Amino acid sequence: MTFVIMAIVATELYIRTIPNSYSKKMDYFKANINDIQILILGHSHAEDGISAGMFRYHCFNMAMGGQGLAIDEFIVETYIDDLPSLKFLIYPLSYHSLIAPEAYGGDDRITYFKIYYGYKQELFCEKDYELLARGMEKLKRHWNLIPERKKNDTTNNNYQNYAKEITDWYNSMEIDSLNRDRLEHIVRLCADRDIKVVLVTMPTMTDYQKLLDSTRLKMMYSAANYLTDKYNNVSYFDFSNDVMCQDTVYFHDESHLNRIGADFFSQKLAQALDSLEILP
Repeated sequence: MTFVIMAIVATELYIRTIPNSYSKKMDYFKANINDIQILILGHSHAEDGISAGMFRYHCFNMAMGGQGLAIDEFIVETYIDDLPSLKFLIYPLSYHSLIAPEAYGGDDRITYFKIYYGYKQELFCEKDYELLARGMEKLKRHWNLIPERKKNDTTNNNYQNYAKEITDWYNSMEIDSLNRDRLEHIVRLCADRDIKVVLVTMPTMTDYQKLLDSTRLKMMYSAANYLTDKYNNVSYFDFSNDVMCQDTVYFHDESHLNRIGADFFSQKLAQALDSLEILP
């Protein structure tokens, strides 16, 4: 029995030495924390849709798929005083931002946030062990027993069906009533340190937007208006009616930009940030 326990512990520790997107992002973040001027948080809309290299200043995209506001709040609370050069915090205010739980889109994601970000770690919680998430799959990929998963940058020709599937999923989510407070807390932490918060509603395809629940959509715009009215350090840019939304060449699926779209959109967002005249 002791041998079995030791083998499990050794396997868990070994799996954690294999780099993944979470560990790579955290390693870069910590190594460059003194120089980051623009920090991007949020979920996959920002992860896929904002290209950090398109900005004139040191920008780091820390957004991840399924990264809810509880995790964004944790990141800001934990690291904001260790970011001496930070001038902008960009948050993608999307339809599901105020609805979604702390981590969504896969049971393994909360495990990665716990292990690699230090989020709400508990010694005897099964979500704190990568071996119980997708650890064996990670090992197989590391040993080339199964192929690496690659992000598809082409347009999904079945995007209309997928739009219905994803919006049905969002609409079925129970609203997390704490998310608006979490976003406001992030804004207050930034305001106290003279950091500008830029809320951005990303371009999404028109067919996707037609399927959104109007009541929940109003909740998103209400939060944007409330924060911009109350706090001088908040700006809001809404790209949901941008011409990009009508052209599939910019999208991988109904709500995620591909690489072409991300680069093109990021140029627009960079110009929007420049118009705020915060950085010289």
